[in-house]
Amino acid sequence: MNQVGTLLIVDDDEIIREGLVRNIPWEENGLKVIGTARNGKEGLELAQDCRPQLILSDIRMPFMDGLEMAEAVKITDPTVKVIFLTGYDEFEYAKKALSLKATDYILKYADNEEILDAVLKASIEWHKEHQLQGMVDRSQQVLKEKFFRELLLAEDILANVTVPIESLSFELQGEQFCVAVLALEAIDGKKVLFDDSLTDFCRKLLSTAKVSCEIVLIQKKIVLVFGISQASLYPVDYLKPHLEVLYRQFTECYPHHKTLLGVGEICQGLSRISQSYQEALAAFEIQTSRSQPGTTYFQQIGETENQQRLRKILDYVKSHFGESDLSLSKLAEEVNICPAYISTIFKKYQKINFSDYLIQLRMDKAQELLAKTNLMTYEVAEKTGYSNPQYFSVLFKKHTGFTPTEFKNRRNLELGNSPLS
Repeated sequence: MNQVGTLLIVDDDEIIREGLVRNIPWEENGLKVIGTARNGKEGLELAQDCRPQLILSDIRMPFMDGLEMAEAVKITDPTVKVIFLTGYDEFEYAKKALSLKATDYILKYADNEEILDAVLKASIEWHKEHQLQGMVDRSQQVLKEKFFRELLLAEDILANVTVPIESLSFELQGEQFCVAVLALEAIDGKKVLFDDSLTDFCRKLLSTAKVSCEIVLIQKKIVLVFGISQASLYPVDYLKPHLEVLYRQFTECYPHHKTLLGVGEICQGLSRISQSYQEALAAFEIQTSRSQPGTTYFQQIGETENQQRLRKILDYVKSHFGESDLSLSKLAEEVNICPAYISTIFKKYQKINFSDYLIQLRMDKAQELLAKTNLMTYEVAEKTGYSNPQYFSVLFKKHTGFTPTEFKNRRNLELGNSPLS
């Protein structure tokens, strides 16, 4: 039978102590005796070193009795199950044992089968509680990752987040936040290495550095959300040493892969981390296009570089706005620039997001066509990227205050032409 429990035996009577070890078939019943102690003081030291799941202990012992030992052990490990051995004249002790939430207490001179049953019962309780706690921990992690995914992908508003914040236990602390995006790419550029070991590696490194950080997995990238105290005068400088260590450790541990790390700018408040995330993705994309590995900070991307990419994007959109399937993802594919980067520089330089820019461009062109040509509404819709004339008309009125026909009639009247019937 597989071992399912670890047991520490504590008794000052050597004959009883050794008899408990030898005469009860612990291992046959999935239990392993990991140590014995002669008194509560020794028992406490062993429990702190070995972390047993179960303790079978006498109550009356020299130096430190079983009750004192149990109280001390439960301070550092409240999940441990304690079964007390008691004599006939120790009923008051036994009552106190129950107040200590001892799992059980049995007579010291009970037969071996009864003692084994009591310990097995305690072992089953321990495993049930830990299984439940494991489920709670896993659920917490899933909810936490869902919360941050929604927050990172939202448009600067917590209203889009469906996970109740009060249900989560955050390790993230601070009033300022910064997002970094990390991934590994094979040297040949074709295969991205991605598994849970990468996130575990990240968590281990950052916990050692005692940095306030939450880690989320999005689209095969490790997304790190850092919390920074308001007291930090230069928050980016505070993060840089930790990011450099992270980058160096990944480079050393995964020598056959290229480490890619992009870092967004500092933002105020959790509700704005989606912007820092978009900037981190943009910096990450820039890093993928560079021949030399390293870390790219969004704030270090040159204005000239940004403007050149923006011009390339605008030129393509102005030439292809009439295509009904034009979207952010298609644009990104055609100009070979990631969607996140496009979104970021649109907001930074055009002061508008891409979808609103495209609609505005199409509406401007539609007004021009309606004013200067004799094209029918459905023809104007097709030429400006709308396959559905009804949808085009609704959108046109929303932006101009007029239907396409009303708009054309007004223009004809202004020019002295007859309105359309």
